[in-house]
Amino acid sequence: MLNIREVVSRKLCTGCGICKGICPVCAIEMMIDEYGIFTPQIDSEKCVDCELCMKVCPGHEFDYVHHMQKLHGKLPDNVAIGPIIKAYAGYAADKSVLDISQSGGFVSALLIYGIENKLFDGAVVTSWNEKNPFEPSVYIAKTKDEVLKAVGSKYNPVPVAAIANKILKSDGRYAFVGTPCQIQGMRKAEDYVKGLADKIALYVGLHCLSVFNYHYHDQILHKIKKAKSEISYFRFRDKKWRGWPCDMLLKTKSGETVNLTGTFSRLDARSYFSNWRCQLCFDKFNEFSDVSCGDCRIPIHYGKSTMSEAYYHVNGKSDIVIRSVRANDVIEKMIADRVLYVEESEIKALLSSVAIAEKKIGVNYAKRFIEKIGGTAPDYGVKFDICEEKNRKINKAWKNYSELVAGHYYFCHSMIKYRAFTYLLKITPHKLLGRWAVIRHWKSIQFAFRNECDIRIVANNEKTNRERSL
Repeated sequence: MLNIREVVSRKLCTGCGICKGICPVCAIEMMIDEYGIFTPQIDSEKCVDCELCMKVCPGHEFDYVHHMQKLHGKLPDNVAIGPIIKAYAGYAADKSVLDISQSGGFVSALLIYGIENKLFDGAVVTSWNEKNPFEPSVYIAKTKDEVLKAVGSKYNPVPVAAIANKILKSDGRYAFVGTPCQIQGMRKAEDYVKGLADKIALYVGLHCLSVFNYHYHDQILHKIKKAKSEISYFRFRDKKWRGWPCDMLLKTKSGETVNLTGTFSRLDARSYFSNWRCQLCFDKFNEFSDVSCGDCRIPIHYGKSTMSEAYYHVNGKSDIVIRSVRANDVIEKMIADRVLYVEESEIKALLSSVAIAEKKIGVNYAKRFIEKIGGTAPDYGVKFDICEEKNRKINKAWKNYSELVAGHYYFCHSMIKYRAFTYLLKITPHKLLGRWAVIRHWKSIQFAFRNECDIRIVANNEKTNRERSL
């Protein structure tokens, strides 16, 4: 019998937690493993070999075509951006929400509006634990204060979907805020768990490139010469120091404040602490949500000609991509009630803001690399390719370098469990980490076609060289 151990052993676990959330005998616990990510641990005495955990797992398989057709009746007209009704750049009208949010405060404003207007009974959100500010806490928020406790992204793996069992046992309907893998897990579970789909009023998707493993916190603390026990407050991104696009903020129990620039704290270190499974994900844009959102990086919405001029804007704005009718109904009400201020976004500008091509095309290189060394990649049932012949030729020319990129990520993920390696990362200055990580953001595919290219779906078998029949 197969169970979720198979996914973990193949380094395909996303840490989403859906296996724990739907296990009928509560045989699964999510624990941080030696790689610094949440993975399922199975109690063999309780397990009844039902294989449900494998059926709902998005880590090893996710049927792109099935779920697109189930949700929208067809595949998206624009494959790069996914299903879309409208796209906005916007921000919350409530200053108390906007000032403490990571960018435009869209998610918080949406959840508060939905709860206060009884559009749903609560929202699944993630905050940092008050007693341990580096430990995630997933809960159902039912008040404005509970929503605002969870502001800001948690750039670590969080088993949010493990709350599915609590949702099923609770009265009411809920909004669910999650990353692409967490929402994919919930969407798969809807096919197998009776009543789950009816309990979700709205899937609110976060745009996501990848997450940091939990070893990341240790090297940050080492570089600022603080012990974990000294820290009382932590945020990956906070506006207090220099405004949006935010810097890292830590506070000690003695009252000291530590601000770290985004480059130093996140960008320089990203490629050394990223979960390998994230490199095998195509869904940066959270296409299976009802509405997806992230930082808006479209200069015209800040009244500027370039993003370098727009940075350190006081509050920032959110990209808002409406994907379903039920999300559109809620957001149109918010706009009419003046709790959300928006401007429409052009598709081309939105693709540039999110840089979606780097993820959809980049996953091809990661899959090619892992298969070459005898590993396995997730099955999506489709492959994404570039439409323009000239860009495909450029893409092919960079293939070997791109596989080197994937090799770097895989090597760092594999080595992160060893203390000697984590110690080396701790003592290496961040500037050097940044210089060495020339492959930090899939540089090999961020030229000519990175933002503006058209992407198509082709048959999973590349030898057929024909478009997938719809």
